[in-house]
Amino acid sequence: MKRICSIILTLAMCASFFVLPASAAGMPVETAVVSGTTLTITGVLPADASQRVTIEILKGGNIFWTKAEADMVDGAISVEDYDPTDRSDSILNYLAYFDQIDGKAGEAYTLVIPGYTGPANPEIRLQLSPTDSFYYSPKVLDALNAATTGAELKEELYKSEYLVSITESGRALLTEEEEPAFWTNYLGYRDSVGGFATMASVADGVEVWARLTKLQLATDRASLDAVYALCDGYGTDDNTFDIYNGIGDFVGDGAGVMTTAQKDAAAAQVLAKKMTYTSVDTFVNDYKDSIVLHACYNSASRAMINEVLTKADRVIAGDTGDFASLTSDEQLDISEELYKDNVLYTSIASLCAEVKSLAGDGDGDGGGSNSDDDEEGGNTMGSVGITLPPVEKPVPPEEEPAVIIAGFTDLANATWAGEAIEYLKKENIISGRSATEFDPFAQVTREELAKMLVVAAKKLDAEAVADFADAAPGAWYAPYIASAQKAGLIQGIGDNRFGVGMAMSRQDLAVLIARALGYEETEVTDSTFADNAAISDYAKGAVLFVKEKGIMGGVGDNMFSPKAAVNRAQAAKVIYEFLMKG
Repeated sequence: MKRICSIILTLAMCASFFVLPASAAGMPVETAVVSGTTLTITGVLPADASQRVTIEILKGGNIFWTKAEADMVDGAISVEDYDPTDRSDSILNYLAYFDQIDGKAGEAYTLVIPGYTGPANPEIRLQLSPTDSFYYSPKVLDALNAATTGAELKEELYKSEYLVSITESGRALLTEEEEPAFWTNYLGYRDSVGGFATMASVADGVEVWARLTKLQLATDRASLDAVYALCDGYGTDDNTFDIYNGIGDFVGDGAGVMTTAQKDAAAAQVLAKKMTYTSVDTFVNDYKDSIVLHACYNSASRAMINEVLTKADRVIAGDTGDFASLTSDEQLDISEELYKDNVLYTSIASLCAEVKSLAGDGDGDGGGSNSDDDEEGGNTMGSVGITLPPVEKPVPPEEEPAVIIAGFTDLANATWAGEAIEYLKKENIISGRSATEFDPFAQVTREELAKMLVVAAKKLDAEAVADFADAAPGAWYAPYIASAQKAGLIQGIGDNRFGVGMAMSRQDLAVLIARALGYEETEVTDSTFADNAAISDYAKGAVLFVKEKGIMGGVGDNMFSPKAAVNRAQAAKVIYEFLMKG
């Protein structure tokens, strides 16, 4: 009934919609043409169709035709002994044993049915296997393509009882509150591809859509974990969540148990990208990678890192050179180096490369860096938000001259922040990832933004001491967090935690900027943005304040997108406006 395998989903620009393209190999039913009293059906049967394929002609979700026998004749399938008045059987036609005759599974076919007296636009169901069906209905498709809202789409789909049964398994994953978002996403998919082409394009991948919809609606670690549990089995099977939960090999003396702060940071990294995941597999695997990387970042001990390096499947599968052949003491020494460096690597590959380098097998690429030498550090993830388009690092066409701003060659798609980046670099408030890369679309973590703001506002206090449980005293960010806390700019996220490693949201950036300008928090209920209800009460006044100052605006359509993560280019622009207009 469901064809979920091999589904490719891509994110439509400027919308939270996913595109499900039709198979390049053709559809099981591509045309159904009535000429006089002859019905001709053409299509391409999937390569994984079973030997016996059943065709049914339907009317309004009910059986309209009944059994007739088919034989392959010169590449066409013709029907004999068809009796349209015989409704004793729900089967119209058997296309028998395609592995023994021409027109087998995976190839095109033409089915010619003489004596046809049914509707001019028949509805067709192909039973491709005992559990896999394909539907074709011009009438229902016309109604679905005419729908203008998710609610209308749902209503039209419900009129076709066999489509309701198809989508039931996927929709069963959703709560009543989640269903509207599901249908809105489906409407966006239809608009992205220019309308539904077949019933299969409506029915296929419904469970994938439901899971991705639930992912879009996740807001915290608990809800993200719930979506992961629902998706478990789609991604690579490994022991990553043993690290996360402290079970299996990752137990004993607290060495293999991630802290709450580490889990929160890993979840925040994934939540910041939730609108950009193109498949369930991508989400699951990225979440697992984030867990491994954060288990080695802000770790409580070298023993914890050593557990990950020696036991985590995702690290073992990488290229760590001679690390596995080292003695346990030598492996602990490498874990000690990683513990002292305390780097949040950008990928499993970059972590493995550093391990390989420390094992004496070559140069590591260093991954992301949270050291004093690398201004902000952090990981490379795109800026996301409910109303923001996904962004990528563009590569200018070869025939066009490279755009170079402040010595950086990767700002071709961020020229709107060029003046800000150039000024802040000159003032030593920000720096690049390297001499030529700024990495404009990487997310900014809370500690990175604290540093930028403290330096820009000249609030660095060498005597300040942070008392957040998740802010390591010797870390590169410690003096900046301490200074920001002492200056009253940052209060943390609760439970005596600063939120190290978590993405800085737009609404929290607005609060920090407002406080730096001496804003006195007052009760404000309307920020004047269309998505005012989505802005947390504590931030509404600050959002209105920075808007009126001309420091932060919306993201289009009078939307502020308060929970969206801030990227490096956006942060530079806001800090610059803070200095110019504050």
